[in-house]
Amino acid sequence: KGEVIVGGLSTINRKERYISPTIIKNPDLNSELMSQEIFGPVLPVVTFKDFDEVINNHINGLGKEKPLAVYYFGNCNSKNFKRLAAETSSGNLSANDTLHHTLDIELGFGGVGHSGIGRVGGFDGFK
Repeated sequence: KGEVIVGGLSTINRKERYISPTIIKNPDLNSELMSQEIFGPVLPVVTFKDFDEVINNHINGLGKEKPLAVYYFGNCNSKNFKRLAAETSSGNLSANDTLHHTLDIELGFGGVGHSGIGRVGGFDGFK
């Protein structure tokens, strides 16, 4: 349930263990895709009209677990990014990047709550 923009089930080859990168616009928010961690080249894109909706419904929504990471694409000095930092909790909050926090050995990386119980990398991993 959602609009497949790129990829999809027709681009999976089980014999070769290949899954094409897939982008799904506005998937069903109650689906497994949106309720489980994604370990594959699948990107759900959820549109919104008001940033309060992002924080209150999608990140901090009632019964929602804390996310492993929140990726923000925009000005990191913006009001919206500052709100994410102040009003949400996740294993990582990144601006305009998705990998740096996992690749930099000086940074601690890991989840919080349901998404993880420890950190790896840097001094946090040592502790």
